[in-house]
Formats: sequence, structure tokens, C-alpha cells
Amino acid sequence: MTMSTDVKKPARHVAVTRRVWATANEAVAGPTGLRRAATLASALALALGTAGALAAPPLQPLPLPYYSFDLASPTVMTGFVGAADMLTLGPAGPLVVVPGALLGLPSPFDDLDAISGPHNDWPAFAPFVLLFSVDRQSVGAVAPDPALVAAGVPYNVLDQAFRGHAAGDQFMSTSVFTLSGTASGMRTTNNAMVRNNYDEGGTDFGAVPPTSGSDVVPPGTPQDDVDGTQFGETVVRDGPLRVYFTASAESPSLPILSIGIPPSGATIFYNPAPLQFAPTERYAAFFQLGLQPNDDINALLVFDLNNNGIYDTPDRVLFSLAPGSPSLNTLPGHSPIGAAADIFIARPGQPTQIFAPAGVLGLGHPLDNINALEARLCPNGDGCAQLAGIRFRRGDTNCDHALTFDDIDAFVVALSGPDVYAAHYPNCFWHTADTNCDGTVNFDDIDAFVACLMGNCPCP
Repeated sequence: MTMSTDVKKPARHVAVTRRVWATANEAVAGPTGLRRAATLASALALALGTAGALAAPPLQPLPLPYYSFDLASPTVMTGFVGAADMLTLGPAGPLVVVPGALLGLPSPFDDLDAISGPHNDWPAFAPFVLLFSVDRQSVGAVAPDPALVAAGVPYNVLDQAFRGHAAGDQFMSTSVFTLSGTASGMRTTNNAMVRNNYDEGGTDFGAVPPTSGSDVVPPGTPQDDVDGTQFGETVVRDGPLRVYFTASAESPSLPILSIGIPPSGATIFYNPAPLQFAPTERYAAFFQLGLQPNDDINALLVFDLNNNGIYDTPDRVLFSLAPGSPSLNTLPGHSPIGAAADIFIARPGQPTQIFAPAGVLGLGHPLDNINALEARLCPNGDGCAQLAGIRFRRGDTNCDHALTFDDIDAFVVALSGPDVYAAHYPNCFWHTADTNCDGTVNFDDIDAFVACLMGNCPCP
């Protein structure tokens, strides 16, 4: 193979490129060549030094959300925040936006199980993607979408659950929907991670453990569990913050909120202005949603289309039920396996039915459970996932979250093909070596890899 160099490139760049090419040629010449790559590190240490690089954030990060953690979350158990508090991300971690007491949940054992904004101005026929979180036991059902991996967005529920920290993440469906059902733009039955539990992209949840998307944590590591999400609203733009929510069936304050009806984790409550000390009201009782008293809504998306805080026509409510809810076995269209990851739709005066089966979301393992919901307008799920998805760092071929000369050995291994690379780096993605973004890894990536090492990566 031959190499062409641009005479306008700095001499150091040309020297480094030649060394990488030479080492790569040796590597692919035979299995012993892989070991020779190590000799390049000392030379590049002098040429480049080391330049740390965090994992790559989304090209278009989602706006900061409001959210909640469940009672078993380490951040809650240490007393930093309460399980009934609505949170947002602050400079040092989660901050309380609405204390649970302002929602009528003053007990430290109350659990704000699902939250939603009003979505009162939602376009009736506009396509959207679903944003969701899963619980600690969820596994996922499909591997990351190959096209998204090649585009630099490799993480999904299955991947993050395998790595041990999916419960603090948020995922985006790659299928699109409308309020009348699944839109024609649906292509894949998968999902992509758009918000990591900690420190990736600036709009994370500040959740424990403090990991990046590529980290693997030991089984049993305590995890914060995001069990409610709502896009933030501002008083200046939208008036008082409005909150629709459910409380877990075990919440001590639930009977007080449910005066007049049996307490149920499937009853939706509404507070029109908690920061102005407005009282909490009932939005929809469990029976209005076609549910049973022992059901538990643990993911919620309210479309209060006439914006009156009352469940009436033309409102829509999307929700998911906790495992063990009796209606999981009776609602029309439910998945025979993994129904706790199904999304159902309720409309006043109409039977409640399936909206998005678990399989359409890339879920469906018997342990899968969705426990937070949000939506984002989007005409193309794959395109939106590529823009909003957490990305790997191009050139970080040993996936240590730093782009340095230590990545050279792994880059050279990647040139030998995806199977050889996977054998050496089982928790990394082969396409990190695709530094010219042409969808594959070969010698054409060498110049771009060197550019990445020198801080000028040519593609995201």
C-alpha cells in the first residue's frame, strides 16, 4: 500500500501519519504484527503528548428535563433528595425544583411514580418519538441498530443494561407515532440512548453510579432509577409550572389525595401551580382510564388538549403499568411477554388499548419495564436519534474516554476487522476506528485517525 501526504500538513502530522501507516502495514501482514504496534506509543508520546477527551455528547442535546428518582435510589437513600421531589440537573448534581410536599406528598416514604406536563398545544397529527426510561431489572430485547452504530450512536437499552447502568438513562424510540397511532415513518423496532445517567452531554440526570455510556459496572452496583420525566417549562414562557402525576401504591399520602375513591397507583393527579402553593386535584381516577384499583401507572404522558386540568374530550393519556398490575393481562393488544414495557392509550369515553407494544420500542424481555415517558416532535426516528443520541468519541478505540496515543494499538487491531477487534476489546465499538465516517474501517481511516489524535477529527 502507498501513502500520499499533503505537503501543506505540519511536519509533525506527516511524521506521525507515516509511523501509523508503517505500523498498520506490519500489523495486517501477520498476527505477530499486532504486537509491534506497541513500539509506536513511545514515539507518539513525544510527538503528541496526551490530550484527554470525554465521551462525545449529542450533536443536538435535548433540553434539560424535570425528573424524579425512586425510593431505592442511592441519591434518595442518602437524603440528598426525596423520592417525591421533582428534580432538575444543577452544577453539582440533582436539584429540587418542586418539593414533594407541594404536590401533597410530604412523607419521606412517598414516591412520585410518574410525571407529565400538559402538552396542551400538541399538534394532532404531527409525528413524534417516545422518550422513556426503564427500571433496574430491565434487559432489552434487541442489539443496537447497526446503522446507528455506524453513525456513531451505539448505545441502547440492551447495551446499557448489559453494562449495568440503564436505570439512570433515557432512551428514544426509532419508530415515530402520532396521537392516532403509529405513523408511516416507522422503520425500526429499536431505541437509542439520548441522556446518560451521569456527565455526558450536559443534560444528564446526575445519577449514581457516575458512569459514561461505555463503562461497565459490577453486577449489584447501586443505581439511581429515573421513574418520572417531564420537559421543563419556564414561568416566563409558559406561566406557572403544571404537573400531572401518579404516586406509587405504597405512598403513605396516597389515601389523603384519593379522598372519595379507593386509593390507587393508577389514579392521575394534577397540580396547576405547585410553586404558587396551589392544591393538588384529581385529574383522572383509575376507573376513568379503564383500569383496576390494584394497577400502578409508573410512566405517564398526558395530552390535556383543552388545557383545563380535567380528563375530558379531546384528551389523550399514554401510560405504562408496573409489573404485577392486573390489567396487564386484560388490556386489548397487550404483549404476551414483557407487557410492563407496553405503552397504552386512554381516551375519554373509549376503551383503553395498546398504543406502542414493547417490541416496537426494542423491548419485550419478560423483565422489561418502562417507568418514565416523554415525547418529542420528530418526523424521522433514525434522523432524530443521530442528532440527539449519545455518541462514542471517534478515535477512542480502546474506549477509555480519552483520545491519546494509547488508542493506537486498538486502532491497528481494528484494521484487522470487527471480529479480531471484538476479541481484543469486547466492550468497545469497532466503528470508533471509522474516523473518516465512511461507514467502515480500513486504511483510508489512518489520516483521519492521526488528525483526531492531533485534535482535528474530521467528522463527529
